Amino acid sequence: VDVSSCWRLSRRSSRLYVSAAGMYVELLVAACAMFLWLMTDEITTRFYLANVIVAAGVSTLLFNANPLMRFDGYYLLSDAIGISNLQTESQLEWKRIRRRFFYGERSGGSHYRGMRRAFLIVYGSAAAIWRALICLVLCVSAAVMFSGAGIAIALLGVVAWVGRPIASIISECFENRSIDSIRFFRSVVLSFIAMGFVAAALFLPVATHVKIAGVVRDPSAAIVRASADGFVSQIHVHDGQAVVAGQTLMTMTNRTLEQEIRQLTFSLQEIAVMDRIATDRHDASAESSLEQDRIALERKLEHIRPKAKALTIVAPHPGTVARRDLSILRGQFVREGQELVRVVGSASPEVIGVAHQDQITVAREMTGRRVRVFDARSHCYNGLLRSVDPRASNELPDRSLSASFGGPLEVTKESTEADVENNESSIRLIDPHFVLHVEIADQAVAQLKSGMRVRIDVGHRYESLWRRATMAFRLFWQQSMMDADP
Repeated sequence: VDVSSCWRLSRRSSRLYVSAAGMYVELLVAACAMFLWLMTDEITTRFYLANVIVAAGVSTLLFNANPLMRFDGYYLLSDAIGISNLQTESQLEWKRIRRRFFYGERSGGSHYRGMRRAFLIVYGSAAAIWRALICLVLCVSAAVMFSGAGIAIALLGVVAWVGRPIASIISECFENRSIDSIRFFRSVVLSFIAMGFVAAALFLPVATHVKIAGVVRDPSAAIVRASADGFVSQIHVHDGQAVVAGQTLMTMTNRTLEQEIRQLTFSLQEIAVMDRIATDRHDASAESSLEQDRIALERKLEHIRPKAKALTIVAPHPGTVARRDLSILRGQFVREGQELVRVVGSASPEVIGVAHQDQITVAREMTGRRVRVFDARSHCYNGLLRSVDPRASNELPDRSLSASFGGPLEVTKESTEADVENNESSIRLIDPHFVLHVEIADQAVAQLKSGMRVRIDVGHRYESLWRRATMAFRLFWQQSMMDADP
C-alpha cells in the first residue's frame, strides 16, 4: 500500500501510527491464528494456521519490523529519530570516515554531531552486517536448491555484491593518484596495514578451551526401575541411606493387577469344584475341557504373579540410595521401565565424556594427565583422564547427555516402538563420538553425584578463525546437501 502521502502530516506521532499500522494488522492476524491453532486439534487446520502464523507473525518481525531493511520498521525508525534517508546518511558517514582515514581528508564533514553521528555509525555497521548475512544465506540456499547451477549463481552473487564496492574503491584510489600522489601512497600503505591486521585476525592461531560434555557415572550403581505399572504407595528409604541386598525400598499398588489375580484365583477354584463334579459323574469330555481351561488360567496367573511381586521394590545389592527428589514419587503413577532410584555401591564414581571428532586430537594428548571437571554451577574439580576409546561410535553412553533429556548431544531414534525398554537401545548419536573415562579426585566424590551432567576441560585447541569458519561452513554445506538429496 502506497502511504507516501502520510509525510504531509504535520504531527510526527500521526506518521508513526501510519507506518506501524500494517505491522499491527499483520501481528493481530498472527495472534488470532495462534489462538485458533491452540483451540483446534484437526491436523490440516493446524497446518494452515501455522503457515499463517509464520507468514503474518515471524516474517513481519524479521523483515517488515526490521529497521535494517527499507520496510515499515526502517521508515518508523527514521521518522522517530528525525533523520531522513537514514540508510544513505549512514553510508555517507562511513564513506567520510574511510576517506579521512585513508586519504587524510578533513573537509566535507558530517552535519550530524554527538549521539546522532554515533547512531549513524552504529546503524551503518549493523546494516552492512545484516546485508552480508542475507547475501550469504541466499547464496547457500541457491547452491543447495539448484545444485551445480546454484553454485554458479551463488558465485555470481558474491562477485556482484563484493566486486562493485571493491571496484569503486580501486577507481577512487587511482583518481587520487593523478590528483595527489601523497594521498595515493598513504592510502596504499594504510590499506596494506589494514589487510595485515585482518589477515592476522583470520589466520593466526587462537587458543580456546576444549570442553567436552560428560556425565558422572558410578560403575557399581544399579538403576532400579519399575517392573510393572502402578502407584507408589510407600517409600521406606531416603536419599543417602545405606541399604543391604533385598531390603525393601518402596511399595507400589496396582488395583487392576490385584483384581485380575483375585479373579484368576477365583476362576481356578471354580474350575476345581466343577472338575470334582465332572469326576463324580464320570464325564470325560467335561474333565478334558476343564483341564485345558485350568492350564490356560494357571499360565496366565504365572505370567501375572511376577509383576505383582515386583510391586515391592527391593535393593539389588548393598549400597547407598541416590535420589534427591525421592519423596515426590509418593502417590505418583509410574510406568513399567521408569527409573525409580539408584543404589550406589562402594566403588568410586567416574566421569564419562563424549568427544566429537574435531576434539579427539586434543583429548588424546591429555591421556594420563590432569583435567578439570565443571558442574552445572561452574564449580571446578580435578580429575585424571585415564583412557580414550580407540574408535568412535554412535552409541549413547548415557541418555542424560541426549538433547531429548536436556543434554547437549543431538540424537536420533532408530525405532519408534513404544515398548522398547526406556528407549535406550533405540537412541543413537547423529555423529560418531569418542568416549573418555575420567577418574575424579577423592574430594570431588561427595559433590559429584551419579547422573550429574558435567563439562570436562581437556586443554586448548590452537586453530585460526578462518579454519574454524571454513570447517563450520563445510559441515553446514554437507548437511544441507544431505537434507536436499532425496
